[in-house]
Amino acid sequence: MQKKLLKNGKIIFPSNLKINKKLNIGIIGSGKMAQNYMEVIKSFNHKVSVIISLTKNANAKKLAKKYNSEIYFSYQDAKKLKNKIDAWIVCSKWEQLGNALKTFITLKKPILIEKSITMSSISLSKYFKKSQNKKTKVFFAYNRNYYDYIFYLINKIKKNNSLKYVEANFYDSYSKILKSKGKTIKKYLTYYITSHWIVFILKIFDLLNIKVLKVEKKKLFTKSQFSSVVLLFRLKYQNKVIFAKLFNAPDVPKNHEIDFYLKKSHVKISPIEKIAIYKDLKVKKINKQNIYAPNTEYFKVDEKFKPGLRFLYYSFIKESLFKEKCLLKTDQKDLIKAYRICELLR
Repeated sequence: MQKKLLKNGKIIFPSNLKINKKLNIGIIGSGKMAQNYMEVIKSFNHKVSVIISLTKNANAKKLAKKYNSEIYFSYQDAKKLKNKIDAWIVCSKWEQLGNALKTFITLKKPILIEKSITMSSISLSKYFKKSQNKKTKVFFAYNRNYYDYIFYLINKIKKNNSLKYVEANFYDSYSKILKSKGKTIKKYLTYYITSHWIVFILKIFDLLNIKVLKVEKKKLFTKSQFSSVVLLFRLKYQNKVIFAKLFNAPDVPKNHEIDFYLKKSHVKISPIEKIAIYKDLKVKKINKQNIYAPNTEYFKVDEKFKPGLRFLYYSFIKESLFKEKCLLKTDQKDLIKAYRICELLR
């Protein structure tokens, strides 16, 4: 299915996705992200059979009652339950994800881990090398890879080999994250936030040969505790060299912007849930002056569920349990490549 979507450049309609087999899913965590997954699982008529919460909080108990789930309060309980569960989804707090990975990779059941874990690219490489004999399929849940427009975007960029230049500008509010998550997260901020954007860009380019040409760091504001960073890349893409600029500017009050400059059009993603296609400049005369404006097409993702999450879950289940290859997944190798770039942005 995904190859066909990629070839045709079709928009995904998440409501059309179906999995006929009934499955039992285990959820780790009871926060907002875990609840988003539970709604998605329910929409496929699958069962949230087990919830594991590391704290005995009222919300975990409420969710267990709502979804008629068994509830446990230790990762170790998962080992006793492995024969009851078809796949696990890990939505622990960011500090706990590294330990969760170490536990669940031993269960030999497919695992979907919610975003960035607190390991460096070096420690991840060493850990995955040690755990190769576990034969557990591990996916990392970067939902932006699965937005409704993703195949349309990739098809548009690849068509006629017309891509000229890529520019990405990221303006994440690092200071707000520190206030809400605590100072411990400071050295992991690029993993926690910017890795989302890096994985998205790398996935569009099929994780092809990317060479970092130059790294520049400087402070935008004298009182800022964070430096802005510019990375210049050389992308080997469709047998030609494309240059790309990535600008990370923490705490600038502006939406993220990713621009793909093509031969006859320009694709802008900003905010990430919306793309605009600019082409064919129109000329209007206003007060005897020429005013230029492009013809523009817009597409915004469906927000019935958290954007991308339903297709992400569908793809995870299809590849891990039904051997249908997922072209958009982020696995161990992909995550390590993304982390290496994140480490240049610190």
